Amino acid sequence: MRNLTLVSLAFLLTASFGAAAQNPHLSYRAQDPFLFCRDGQDPKKEPLPCWRPTPPYVGTFMLMPYCQPIMQYGKRWTNDDRRSLAEYVQVCPVAEQSGQWQGDGRPESTPFDH
Repeated sequence: MRNLTLVSLAFLLTASFGAAAQNPHLSYRAQDPFLFCRDGQDPKKEPLPCWRPTPPYVGTFMLMPYCQPIMQYGKRWTNDDRRSLAEYVQVCPVAEQSGQWQGDGRPESTPFDH
């Protein structure tokens, strides 16, 4: 059953990635690719995402252990989890390497909270 769930998740993610490839649009973090690629979804809106970016922030990510299918009775993936991951693997590899924040203040607060 667990293998079937992993296959189902892989299918859903692949289908989501295909949809993102047809419409490459960043829907998260006020369309700020630096912040989105470094931090993923906004923790104020989604405190327990089912994936998180990993360095060097150019498409690598980690599935969170409190979500299905890793934890059988864990949090189910939301539409935002699926869509944001699809956008992450579509948008962030374009950078080829990640850079450092060089602005004033924190990146999630500049020029406004996002």
